[in-house]
Amino acid sequence: MSQFSGKCDLYDCAVEIGGYDIKNIRLYLRKGERFYPLKLEEPRDLIPYYPYVPFLSHYSDGIYSAYISESFIDQEEKKLLECDLECLLREYRRAKRKKEPFNPDTRWYNNVIINRVKRDGEKATIKGIHRPISNHWREKLAKEMEANGYKEIEIVRWVYPDKLFEDFDWHKDTY
Repeated sequence: MSQFSGKCDLYDCAVEIGGYDIKNIRLYLRKGERFYPLKLEEPRDLIPYYPYVPFLSHYSDGIYSAYISESFIDQEEKKLLECDLECLLREYRRAKRKKEPFNPDTRWYNNVIINRVKRDGEKATIKGIHRPISNHWREKLAKEMEANGYKEIEIVRWVYPDKLFEDFDWHKDTY
């Protein structure tokens, strides 16, 4: 499995099948209902897409084509954090309805989300929260991008896009 997501992702597919021969790799990004071909001029152009798991790919006549939509790391993290938030909101509503204190079991839920639900109630979000394992995969991608000459702003844009425009203090609301 890949060193960038723990799954059989684009890194595995591009290296194993495409062999980094960039002229034999076609990559399409899904936005809404449309697919857009990505311009790949050199092998380093693939690096930001390494943690993307192709939902459709094929190899024909020496050409590897892959269709991607979102980084596996982002998809999985969002799904798990939203699940935690929904469960905690359910507990919050129940406690509020029964006029009991909201004290969820911290062994099962993300502490940052618990604190947000305590503070914001129904308006709590997962915005800006990252899981430690997701940060592990993101750090690997950031190091690979840095080793291949990407600028810091490009790395942040790909690895932590939500850090670019957040208006809250990152140190108070992270792990």
